[in-house]
Amino acid sequence: MGTPLGHPDLSTTLEHTVHQGMYALAKVTGSIGRPVHNAVANALGQNEGYELVLCGHSLGAGVCALLGLVSGFDSTLLLV
Repeated sequence: MGTPLGHPDLSTTLEHTVHQGMYALAKVTGSIGRPVHNAVANALGQNEGYELVLCGHSLGAGVCALLGLVSGFDSTLLLV
């Protein structure tokens, strides 16, 4: 069963269904204030001009995609 995922910054609220386990892992590790978010924010803050690319295979790809959505770095988010 999937988990509804809404994006609060969009002018029109959209709901998407995502894999519950992948979403839970992304939220636990990458939400604002969580370990992955803090590490990335610190690294980007110390390395001006650098960018972050999230990629993965299979389960990792799903978690990476969701990390991009829950991380709070929306102003630079590009989904391809």
